[in-house]
Amino acid sequence: MFETIEWVGGIPRWQRNSSPSREKALRKALESGRLWSMAELLALHAGDAIHMPRERVDTYYAQNWAMAKFLLDDNSPYRPAMQRYFADLARGTVYRPAIFASLKPRDWHPNLSLAQMEHYLGTKLSKLEEEYRSFCMHLAARAGYRE
Repeated sequence: MFETIEWVGGIPRWQRNSSPSREKALRKALESGRLWSMAELLALHAGDAIHMPRERVDTYYAQNWAMAKFLLDDNSPYRPAMQRYFADLARGTVYRPAIFASLKPRDWHPNLSLAQMEHYLGTKLSKLEEEYRSFCMHLAARAGYRE
């Protein structure tokens, strides 16, 4: 979330509100019709994404930045749910569906993040998709995106 740094009196100040490079990548993805759904994004491991063509890598990181803003910004209605999720992670009590019981605590599965997000947000991600896409469009508009 902290993409842009402004130095004030020799002290770094991270700017959460804007990231021109991420906004530009979102614009390109929207213009080319290559924006991932939230479910697709959560199922994609960064270690796999980095081996994709450069534009897809940029989209991956831009969309993750946008999703973090969408879910965590101060005025996000999803912020309290995400704070519960992070608190449970820190305590080691994060929700884990029974289907993933055989996974070791640090093991990853493409569908685990999706199940956890839906649990904490209290809804299917597909129901948030339109709102998330609109949010991405809003961010991309800063980089010149027009519908």
